[in-house]
Amino acid sequence: MRESTQGRVQVGPVLHDVDKATVALLDRWKIEFHPTAERRRGQLQPITQPTKTRIMNNYYGVGVDAKVALDVHTMRENHPDWFLSQMGNKLWYTGLGAGETLSHSCSDLASSLVVECDGKRLELPPDIEGILILNINSFMGGVNLWQSTPEKPVPPQGLHDQLLEVVGIYGSLHMGKLQVGLAHAPCLTQCSTVRITTLDELPMQVDGEPWIMPKSTMIIRHHNQVSQRSQYQSILYCCVAVQVARGWMSGRGA
Repeated sequence: MRESTQGRVQVGPVLHDVDKATVALLDRWKIEFHPTAERRRGQLQPITQPTKTRIMNNYYGVGVDAKVALDVHTMRENHPDWFLSQMGNKLWYTGLGAGETLSHSCSDLASSLVVECDGKRLELPPDIEGILILNINSFMGGVNLWQSTPEKPVPPQGLHDQLLEVVGIYGSLHMGKLQVGLAHAPCLTQCSTVRITTLDELPMQVDGEPWIMPKSTMIIRHHNQVSQRSQYQSILYCCVAVQVARGWMSGRGA
């Protein structure tokens, strides 16, 4: 994303990229959130919250990545004048991520949820602090997490193969190393359906929108496919349109 010195999106170059881009298919996924019945005084209480659904285009995260994103979101809501440029946003993200390196608030993630992929329980590394379910080959501004290593080759990743990739994060410091190419993410599995049952409330995010989720069961299934503009074999994500619109409105003084 191109940005001016005032922190506003430059619409012209983005529109030029869109005009030169080709059309590619992108999978979309439906996430169902089923609340878990609570037990009080030895009896299960009736579920009062309805089942909710969301559409995922890029990724779904549980744990440390969502916790840092939520901290950034909360601070931006409270102090919007502190977030005036992409560079400033990255600095705050780095600072809050460093705080998470000390607190390790998601250190017991492996014992706080159960992950099933295509009906089989996924064995999680005991020291894992985050799980990412990927639909695209880009995270944290362009990091490809689904990569083969000499010890573990992985099948190819596609944008319209109706498959998801599940990777792990070992903590905030691990995320920083991933961003500069000093580490690899453990590639856990590739599947077409995911079921996550949480045993406690946990931070989550879908396509960069974070929140705290109470005990629930999440089911991810393929929804449909949409045509997207792509350039140099990478997707111009849906969020680009939103950011362009916000930058245009900001330039008009709205």
